[in-house]
Amino acid sequence: MTSDEPTGISRRGVVKAAAWSLPVIAATTTVPLAAASAAPAASAYIATTCGGPDRLTLYITNSGTSALQTFVDVDLDDDGVWDAGDGPIVNPGETQTLGYGLMANGAYRFRVMTADAVLLQERVVLDCAPVGLRAWTTSAIENGTNPVLTVHLQNETSSPMQTYIDLDWDRDGIPDSGDGPVLAPNEYREVRYELWFADFGVTVRNDVGYALNTTVAFGSGA
Repeated sequence: MTSDEPTGISRRGVVKAAAWSLPVIAATTTVPLAAASAAPAASAYIATTCGGPDRLTLYITNSGTSALQTFVDVDLDDDGVWDAGDGPIVNPGETQTLGYGLMANGAYRFRVMTADAVLLQERVVLDCAPVGLRAWTTSAIENGTNPVLTVHLQNETSSPMQTYIDLDWDRDGIPDSGDGPVLAPNEYREVRYELWFADFGVTVRNDVGYALNTTVAFGSGA
């Protein structure tokens, strides 16, 4: 059995994804950069959308005429040590987005580089209000052959709550099926799905924002 609690990304768990809505620029503190010999033909910025499936999203734009290898470093616990690296190859005229899931409130540092220049180096402070819904998943093989996904929902408020569970079977960012119960005040409920895909996305939200944004990899038996 596996469990997926909505705790944001882990070390080196950088997820590439598109932002769900128009971003709002995050509150940041810019670190002065070393002088470069020429202005890079690329740019980068970090944005936050507290109600979205990715609370922090990094945008990298290549305004040059050739493909550009980028390098992205993230300090997840603001201790001065880079915890995640690597970055996408950005084609000419393209903007790549890197979504970081439901990261917890706190400070994070980002650095984006090419082989010749530093495009971005910022410390971002994330301060999002709670959505009042907690969600996580477990999966198991029942009767020896039947894979089952269970989505666990906990209403943490004193009011009824409409929930939305979206399953993205081909992981293209577009939900292929969706439903969700109305939870009574402080109600806990389990929603079960019989699986037929081995690797798919799951998001859970209410009318305030997202409580879960994860990928389920269920071996090869689904």
